[in-house]
Amino acid sequence: MRVLRDFLTLALFLGVVAGLVALVGREMLLWTASHTVENSINEMRGIYRSSAQYATLCREKGVPSSVNAISQIRLRFTSSTEYSTEVVCTQFELDPILVRRNTLPWMVVKSPGSTGIIFDDPQSGIRLKAFGREIGIGVRDKMTVSLKASESLGTPPMTSCTGYGFSCCDEVTEAGMGDSYSAAIDCPKSCSAVCRPRPVVLSLTTDPLYDPVSRVVRIPSGQAVAFTYQMSIPLQKKFRGVFSFGDGTQEDLTEASGLINHTYSCASSTCRFQAVIQFVTEENISSVNTSLSSMNVEVTQ
Repeated sequence: MRVLRDFLTLALFLGVVAGLVALVGREMLLWTASHTVENSINEMRGIYRSSAQYATLCREKGVPSSVNAISQIRLRFTSSTEYSTEVVCTQFELDPILVRRNTLPWMVVKSPGSTGIIFDDPQSGIRLKAFGREIGIGVRDKMTVSLKASESLGTPPMTSCTGYGFSCCDEVTEAGMGDSYSAAIDCPKSCSAVCRPRPVVLSLTTDPLYDPVSRVVRIPSGQAVAFTYQMSIPLQKKFRGVFSFGDGTQEDLTEASGLINHTYSCASSTCRFQAVIQFVTEENISSVNTSLSSMNVEVTQ
């Protein structure tokens, strides 16, 4: 019993020591990261006070003498760990002058929701995170400050989707979930916190054959069209599918591939219908309607 007690005491002691080491290590990482960012803020402050060199470079880029040469001095993240110190010339927002590239310390990342620090703004900041703890750092009236969780980070500088901390989702094969960022330079319509796989239409063909350019199949009234489809469904996902024939009728689908026959009729000289196939996963993520997911049917008397 004494041996067991001593063993448990030692295990508890080592656990407490390991916890203290982890806490101290986390604080050291965050201190190092905030110090790195503070050095970049100091660099921006130096540029702000002595901007003649960069003003000349902006004029050389084509900024007219009638306006201020420099519109922003900023720290802009291009990923969760990498950022650049930049000077933005007036009218050249997307072509800044690079001052320096920096990287946050190991295991420290910028929290999603901000993209950097604009030195010229009244208040601008970022949040840094390591092992579940988060701190805020930025500028207020051009002075370096620590920002509380409730304080505003200001208007973030324009950057890429990864700089915001999100991902560019492929609009056909992926669906964006959670928060989104509509000001991303590279993918303003599909920058999201999480990208989930979509069902994707791989092919939709007909018998009789359709015109490959217009994707129109032409048949006489009363004739059936054989639709052959092939879908790509995310692995281990339950799904449901619907084939809408365009004439007010539809058929539920339970397989990711198959053949469906449908007879079209037309009471006038010419009728036109659009057949569309769509699949939806159990997460309510639907396939995108593309040129491959629909077929035009022209029926004549």
